[in-house]
Amino acid sequence: RRPSPQTSQAIAPMFEETSQLLQLVRCCENDAFLSLQLMFKMQVLPLTKQLTNLAGNLWSKSLQGKRAERIEYLLLHEFHRLKYIKPDKETYATRQAKEGKKRKQAAADRGEPEEPDADDDEGGPRRGGGQTGRKKPAYAGGLVLEPKRGFYDHYVLLLDFNSLYPSIVQEYNICFTTIKRPTPDDEGNMPLALPPPPSVAEGVLPKVIGQLVARRREVKNLLKVERDAQRKAQLDIRQKALKIMANSMYGCLGFSGSRFHARALAELITARGREALQHAVDIATNQNMEVIYGDTDSVMIHSATDDLAAARKMANILKQEVNKHYRCMEIDIDGMMKSMLLLKKKKYAALLAEEKNGQIVTTRETKVFDFSTQTPTSRICRTPLFPISQNGILFLEYFISPLRQPTSPICRTPLFPISQNVILFRVSISSGEIGAPSRARAAPRCSTSSSPASLARRSSPRSRPSFATLPPR
Repeated sequence: RRPSPQTSQAIAPMFEETSQLLQLVRCCENDAFLSLQLMFKMQVLPLTKQLTNLAGNLWSKSLQGKRAERIEYLLLHEFHRLKYIKPDKETYATRQAKEGKKRKQAAADRGEPEEPDADDDEGGPRRGGGQTGRKKPAYAGGLVLEPKRGFYDHYVLLLDFNSLYPSIVQEYNICFTTIKRPTPDDEGNMPLALPPPPSVAEGVLPKVIGQLVARRREVKNLLKVERDAQRKAQLDIRQKALKIMANSMYGCLGFSGSRFHARALAELITARGREALQHAVDIATNQNMEVIYGDTDSVMIHSATDDLAAARKMANILKQEVNKHYRCMEIDIDGMMKSMLLLKKKKYAALLAEEKNGQIVTTRETKVFDFSTQTPTSRICRTPLFPISQNGILFLEYFISPLRQPTSPICRTPLFPISQNVILFRVSISSGEIGAPSRARAAPRCSTSSSPASLARRSSPRSRPSFATLPPR
């Protein structure tokens, strides 16, 4: 990647003195060694070699991360074997010309004057000052439920669909050869494609995905009985490559730069994914289970119990009820969370509980928490609760595991008075003061005479989850 002007201005003076030049060389050498260590850690060479063997493309392209090209070559080989005529690959200029023609035709149909292309002096498209390079999604993606914010000190069940989009392709026989492409209506809107009836023969895409899934299942069976460490590592890389190839199929359909781009198929897959998640939520609700969050292929259930066996039994009941409605799609238990702090969409922290040798072992899991730059401020007290760079993780561990008193690794003293700040933080989350949208009302300032108990009484018990008993100060 081309360095920024600021970086170039900082590097240029370093060539004037020997000591600074040596420092620059050492920095470059260190970066090279770090990249090499990452390559070995992530097993880039053996993994990309397996991906190349499966797809039949160039290894150099796999090393560049050309996922769409891998799927393209895999499908090209399969369609060529079946004697199909493959579509030509559109260039970027061709796509832009086609989109411009559609815009002009739509403007002419509405009777609007034709707008000239806003190009700069060099002939490239000119963007407005507030525009970015990201486009709006062309169609609806996965379903994300509105989370019920709060702290949950009972077990939370996490269930998710195994390889949701590849399973949908197999479940509904979605393929170029089985789906009739819809045509726009009179208003120019594209209706959703319909899946084929059960009598239609299996298409190419479901067959290819089925072969990848079956091969991965065979490799995983070999992996269970293998004892040689080197052979086991090779089998593990192979099953990862097969999983990546199967899960990348949907991305090839939705990527406009792919030879096999098919918006109608991609839109149908995401629509069926939204229906599957909503169906799982409806089943859980009918079973008198409290759904607190859901995202694309996963759903979270508040069990309202402290017993791990009872929570697991509840998860198995929901799993059986959902799976009996599908042939290829399957929902499974992904984790049992002993306690959980849910702030907003895609932002939560939890303690994952797992039973080992008769004992419950917990591990912390956080999603999109930044412990490096931000310092959250209580919207009640308007003061920073803790310095994130040093004590954020310790605070989070205390919050989701309230039986421990965190201490600073530097001063070895309690980080803050638990009886005041932690309860204030919990109450502010439960009442929507922290993690609430920007349009929410501003919280009133609290006086120094306000006690945590009085603040807890002010918040509604219906909107606040039960709090665990805090240890004394």
